Amino acid sequence: MKKMIGAVITCTLVAVIIAGYCRITFILSDKTGYAQKYEYIHDDSPVDVVFIGSSQIGNAVSPVQLWNSYGMTSYNLSVPNNSLGLDSLIIKNALVYHRFKVAVIDIDGFALSEQGIEEKDALEDMVACRAMDGYPLSLTKIRTVCEYTDDPQKRADILLHFPEYHNRWKNLKDNDLKCRPEINRFRGYIPFFSAVAAEEDKHGARALPEGGTGDVKDNGYHVFKKELRDVIECCKDNNVKPVIVKIPYNASSREKKLYSSAADIADSEHVPYIDMLSERVIDPDSDYNDGGQHLNIAGAVKVTDSIGRYLHKYCSLDDHRQDAGCRSWYRTCDEYVKMLTGQLNESKGSPRSYFMVLSDKMLRSSIKCSRQERMVLNGEYGGLTD
Repeated sequence: MKKMIGAVITCTLVAVIIAGYCRITFILSDKTGYAQKYEYIHDDSPVDVVFIGSSQIGNAVSPVQLWNSYGMTSYNLSVPNNSLGLDSLIIKNALVYHRFKVAVIDIDGFALSEQGIEEKDALEDMVACRAMDGYPLSLTKIRTVCEYTDDPQKRADILLHFPEYHNRWKNLKDNDLKCRPEINRFRGYIPFFSAVAAEEDKHGARALPEGGTGDVKDNGYHVFKKELRDVIECCKDNNVKPVIVKIPYNASSREKKLYSSAADIADSEHVPYIDMLSERVIDPDSDYNDGGQHLNIAGAVKVTDSIGRYLHKYCSLDDHRQDAGCRSWYRTCDEYVKMLTGQLNESKGSPRSYFMVLSDKMLRSSIKCSRQERMVLNGEYGGLTD
């Protein structure tokens, strides 16, 4: 009897210790991954398309707009500073929760491939932790992390979190202490509302959507080539159609040449490649949030529309707007419109911010003005008044 009581007490203590460890780890962890992935993991409505890449695609593609235009069910699983070397890890874990049909993969991270091995590995290890944040512990998570690295310390950092975040207590905020922190309500998309024109490059020319040409045969290219082929193979092995894209940003001449070479890789693998650096998809004067690295909501509307038209035409995706199992999307749309309305209220006195919010197709608006007034508006605010 005493042995039984002792065993019960021991088991209870172990359970309390584990629960306490999990709670402390959750409090100390960065909530970005949790907030982004919560609805992906817990919403039962189908997901047909996922968007993979860095923050550039995270701010550039809106699943809400795709739903409103085509009834597509999609999710933005971008990770800040992500590189192609982590995309297979992300895709395999995402497939645990939804058997999506298409993965749209932004090839941002080419420049990362050119860094020194130590710098690249250090950044990738940090990003791997962020990429896995929010996913509950599972056999797939354990297996894929073990495939990613042989280092026991790195595995512990990614799977157990505490070693990675133990010194974050100095930066805790009110949201960290909540039992259920705030979550991303827009299917992973993060809209930006500033407008900073693209900066001039060192040669004095605007470094926006002008595709580069030329052969790239350096070490960075070979690293990137292998990583791109690996993620394409991962998609094909899991019956997922890969669509490779390059989201517009203020790329240098060197980066343009590197990215343009991806077309040859995609062609050899018989997968589509949408090169938005060589197409004038956005307006460099009005569609950047920060002068060239990330798009604001006006740029995101244009990029989402371009990608949406391609997916609608070539990927045979279902329109789910009449499906009973997708009612949660209407709640998402309501939340999104509420957010846009709030931004409009905050934009009073700033015509540029006002027009930027009105560019989103979730809002219907019209402004009556004379021909002369329209010319003044177009001259001052460019593509925002289209």
